[in-house]
Amino acid sequence: MNICIIQARMGSTRLPGKVLRNVHGKTILQHVVDRLNPSEKIQKIIVATTTNSEDDAIEEFCKSKNISIYRGSDWDVLDRFYQAALQYPSDWIIRVCGDSPLISGEIIDFVIDQKTMRQCDYFSNGNQPPEFAEDGFCAEIFSMQDLQEAHDQAEWMSEREHVTPYIKKKATLRHEWKQFRRLAETVFFNSSKRPTVLSARFVRREAAHDLIACLHSNIGDGVACSS
Repeated sequence: MNICIIQARMGSTRLPGKVLRNVHGKTILQHVVDRLNPSEKIQKIIVATTTNSEDDAIEEFCKSKNISIYRGSDWDVLDRFYQAALQYPSDWIIRVCGDSPLISGEIIDFVIDQKTMRQCDYFSNGNQPPEFAEDGFCAEIFSMQDLQEAHDQAEWMSEREHVTPYIKKKATLRHEWKQFRRLAETVFFNSSKRPTVLSARFVRREAAHDLIACLHSNIGDGVACSS
């Protein structure tokens, strides 16, 4: 069984409340879930948020949309992620960020297929800059067994405030990366009919909602961009 866990929280210094911002009629988080749903290889989607009161809104939203949710530690993201994974026993875990509205089920299936084909312990289409960086639609896959070891053994703050540093640093594991190159760059014609190349890193800036609305208006619902 493969489960996909979406990390989401309201506390952002650069763009507070971004995951519940309304973009083109839906929240960013809803866009993420809707774009993951077409995946043919994941059996469950879970949102992992914090127990902070500001994240009550995320729980209310998820319950209203029948989206599974787990609430845990704010600072110990590794523990929150691990505890969320325990709710639905599985062999493999896919990690996605809740502020990545350009992710897609096709990318998730690509990541799962690459892991299977390469017979590796960890695979990602990004999250390893500068060689492999697809900000805005990056996903990682790793086993529940390795996640449990990371949870039990990770001691450094840097290993606990993120999910995969321990796994990525473990020398006995086989790590692989490959970009989802078919969508490496998206070009569309803007209102002036001039070709424009968009980078997904913009979705993390203040103008994120304008970018996604522009994407939907110009190139529809099924396109991802990259950095």
